[in-house]
Amino acid sequence: MDGVLLAFSTGLAYLPEALTFVVASPGLVEKCVGSMCEKIVHSSFS
Repeated sequence: MDGVLLAFSTGLAYLPEALTFVVASPGLVEKCVGSMCEKIVHSSFS
């Protein structure tokens, strides 16, 4: 349980940086989300 809490708090610590990165590079985010969606769709329908 401690590990989950640690991972969560670490994630929160990096959140502002991640959001800044997302805002700074929207094209990259679209590509990333698009590929994730493709993987989900492919694994669902294969």
